[in-house]
Amino acid sequence: MEKKLKISWFQVLIALLICAGYFFYFVNRAHVDLQIQVEKRTFFKIYWVGPGEKYSEKHHVEVLVKPGREQYRFYLTDLEKVSRLRIDPQEYRGVSRIKKIEITQNGFPPISLGENSGFSELQPGPQVQEAVPVENMLEVRSSGNDPFFEYTLPGGRIESNRIILLIRLGAIFLFICIGGMFTGPLLEEYRFVPMLLVAAITMAIVMAGTSRRDVHPDEHVHLEASKYFMDNWMPPRIEDEKIRNTYSRYGVSRLNNHEVYYFFAGKFASLFSDLKLDDYKILRAFNILLFISILLVTIIYTESRLVALPLLLSSQVWYLFSYCNSDAFSLFIAFIAAWQLTGSETLLKRFLIERPRWKTFGYGLIIGLFFGLVLLLKKNYYPFVFFLIGTLLFFCWSRRYELNPKRFFIRLTAILLIGGIFAGARVYLDYKVNGPERDAKIMAMRVKLTEPLFNPTTDLNKQYAYLRMKERGVTLTTIINVHRWCEKSFRSAFGVFGYSTISATHVFYDNLRWLLLGFFLFVSANLLFLGNWRIRAVYLWGLVLSVALICASIYHSWTVDFQAQGRYLFPIFPILGSVLVCSRDILYKKGLSLLVFIIFLMACYSFVAVGLAEIPGPGTL
Repeated sequence: MEKKLKISWFQVLIALLICAGYFFYFVNRAHVDLQIQVEKRTFFKIYWVGPGEKYSEKHHVEVLVKPGREQYRFYLTDLEKVSRLRIDPQEYRGVSRIKKIEITQNGFPPISLGENSGFSELQPGPQVQEAVPVENMLEVRSSGNDPFFEYTLPGGRIESNRIILLIRLGAIFLFICIGGMFTGPLLEEYRFVPMLLVAAITMAIVMAGTSRRDVHPDEHVHLEASKYFMDNWMPPRIEDEKIRNTYSRYGVSRLNNHEVYYFFAGKFASLFSDLKLDDYKILRAFNILLFISILLVTIIYTESRLVALPLLLSSQVWYLFSYCNSDAFSLFIAFIAAWQLTGSETLLKRFLIERPRWKTFGYGLIIGLFFGLVLLLKKNYYPFVFFLIGTLLFFCWSRRYELNPKRFFIRLTAILLIGGIFAGARVYLDYKVNGPERDAKIMAMRVKLTEPLFNPTTDLNKQYAYLRMKERGVTLTTIINVHRWCEKSFRSAFGVFGYSTISATHVFYDNLRWLLLGFFLFVSANLLFLGNWRIRAVYLWGLVLSVALICASIYHSWTVDFQAQGRYLFPIFPILGSVLVCSRDILYKKGLSLLVFIIFLMACYSFVAVGLAEIPGPGTL
């Protein structure tokens, strides 16, 4: 019997929310059309205040402007309570040329500065050395890094075409309701997850194919480390001249740790070396292949879709898979491990539960070797390893009357032993090549190759200011409040590109923060109020380890090197995915899907309009 199509109250609610969002974020906000020429990359900013108020960083928008591009469009705020604007054309000492600033909002008279109207209404600030009209443009010469103009809004309102607005809102409402009737089946078994992953992978492929070599964080050292294993099978000697180009400015080589990413990436590149492609494109293709593998797992195994669902929340995750780096490999391995942990018919569950058979021992060998890969991941994934082991032990204890505990613990011990032997073999090979003086050799190379600013032998007061900040007397409160560790980590976890130089506006991050908070509260409420004691225990265990990871990252920034990088916190994603799978029967699917879809759209905006638009391509400098 065919299922009848109908509009549910939930679809109506979604349509109303989207109409409200359209009104408040697009109709009820001013739009800026800017034409400007600058000498170097800088930020163009507009601040706004009401009567009697002072300018604040909380009330401004900024857009990255650069040489070679003149046209920019962005949204401002609702002009209803705005009386004055402060316009900052640049953040450098030099010249910029403003051709046009046009500000429009429904119900307000348009503001047009430049072209036919001129710029006479702009009042220059102290650092504006000169502002003269040149060929229908305002040439601004600044004496400092903070030139600005003030503009007083004319006030008053004009009649808006409300009929056209109502027609637009009605069309959006009907489109969402009717579309929801046909897309409802996508919610079943979370079928939308693979579809959205296809979109994310497509964007990652475009980034990998169009971005220039070494415009991504530390890609050059990842590339050189991977290329070593194109022609070698054993770990290198620490003093080997062949790996000098793998050392960073800190005097550290990725080949001196025990990660296996570089081995697999190098062998992959060697396999396809006959294609005569640029080496960096082949090595980027390896991470793209890992991303595609996640997609294939979600297509075949429905339970894995909830594990992958958190990966849809951040454009930074997709960005990781678009260039050569080991973090993408770690996230891929963690995804597979989380799926094996929580799936009902995975190799791990079969090995731990099924009665002895030859096939079962094969499962154990595969899982043991895979656990060895988990042990060789980056150090920030250690909390995830604890989550895996702790959850497995809890699984056995909570179901001790349904399982054979003795068999379970024996087989779990076998997995740990096989994994430990595999990981130990990798460590042994390194010590076989470099001997027991390995650590001393690494330190000697650090002293020899590190720039003076980062050299461990340099006097602390002459070292880079963000190293060993605790020893300098900097308090933890200063790290968080003054140096804004939390804000910088949040932004770089959800959409900062290049060498942390390409980012979205404050408005984007503020809106995304509220959406993610809503997502966290929604999931937490589902688990705590609707879940049983087992679900609550797994949730709290994951939450404790996630908080511990955040604390460890803050402590590292305080005591070693201030690096507020969100990718260090990415083990939280597979932990969250594991918790979602454990609670799949009690989650309110429609609400979860709605939140994920909205956050996914914002992530798409971040990746396309910010990342792809600003990342340097092959023909750029």
